[in-house]
Amino acid sequence: MIDQKPEDELDYYDIKKIEHKKLKGKWNCAVTEEDIRKYCTEFIDTFQSFVKEGYVLNSEWAVSESGIVVRFSASKEVKPLHYNRDLETINELMKELGREHKIEELLKGRKVKFYDKSGSLYFCKPNKLKNWTEFMAIKDSNKCLWKLIGKLK
Repeated sequence: MIDQKPEDELDYYDIKKIEHKKLKGKWNCAVTEEDIRKYCTEFIDTFQSFVKEGYVLNSEWAVSESGIVVRFSASKEVKPLHYNRDLETINELMKELGREHKIEELLKGRKVKFYDKSGSLYFCKPNKLKNWTEFMAIKDSNKCLWKLIGKLK
């Protein structure tokens, strides 16, 4: 038997994990702007304390030929989440950066993460709700943080 915590003892991570699992029946539904907004807010909240003091993490998004694209970048001014048409041609950007192999990953329905020359972080994932929940934002930001910490060692 699995030992489960009573509901009043669940931490924030556990609550988001449960919410993610409750969406299982809707996992293949298309993502809405509200879903992207929640994902980005959660990612930024998780990651922000690791951003250089005086800077904030901002996000922008678009629907591309390969799925949904979100870009996170640090700046000194807060910019609200907005749709950026330039991100619609993410495959062009990946070619410019010499990451053609990433395009193949997207075409196979896989998630892709990469940085550009300015240090902006890109997530490209299929347009399915399971990829863009708040729980996935926590997981994605934690993976990025672990990689960052690993480079510091």
